[in-house]
Amino acid sequence: MDFARECLYDVRWQILRVNLLAENNDYGGWWSDFGAERNCDIVLNYAFEPGLQPKEQALRFWRCLNLLNAVLLSYSDLADKPATWRGVQQLRELLSQKHQDHPLPTALWNWGEQAQVAEAARLRELNMVHKDLQSRTLKYRPELIRFLTIIEAAIRTKESSKL
Repeated sequence: MDFARECLYDVRWQILRVNLLAENNDYGGWWSDFGAERNCDIVLNYAFEPGLQPKEQALRFWRCLNLLNAVLLSYSDLADKPATWRGVQQLRELLSQKHQDHPLPTALWNWGEQAQVAEAARLRELNMVHKDLQSRTLKYRPELIRFLTIIEAAIRTKESSKL
């Protein structure tokens, strides 16, 4: 598998990413001026959290850059874009430069750690991530399938412990 794609499947990152979507918050996600501005602040704080190790900093720059590329692609034409889309574009340019300065490490992705984090996550958050990612399985991606397996196992564990 490809580390650059695998590292996008960090449980904490997926929970944060899915919470930025309009259907999971009350401020319009990326589709309102307020929502786009708020989401940019959240992404900026995630990317530049103080005290991160260089490896984690590089991973966060990559995840945020990947997200912002997808957001910018989702604005199909100028009429769809909130007034603050330029702010999204500027943040993407900043993260692109930071990513060039902090390339991804060559490492193996720690799927076991993701399973532990999923076990500790709240059921509602896991269900939101699962629902969002389930809609993306049209194209076979081994890292996505592996991540969904981890999320599904954590959901089953949490649901069976409620019985």
